[in-house]
Amino acid sequence: MRIFVVVKYQLIMGFSGAVAINQTAIHEAMRLYKIEKRKECFEKLLTLGAWWIERLREDAS
Repeated sequence: MRIFVVVKYQLIMGFSGAVAINQTAIHEAMRLYKIEKRKECFEKLLTLGAWWIERLREDAS
């Protein structure tokens, strides 16, 4: 969860708004926080990121 808090606003933006969390930011945050199970963490963050972006879209409409 700590990694998500760090990267949740590191968004890749398209014309319609956020489309993804920047994966480079995820990997860098995992490196900085010395996350051991990086693959598992990365996969969870991608799922959580998709959920987060959907919430942002709902709030914007």
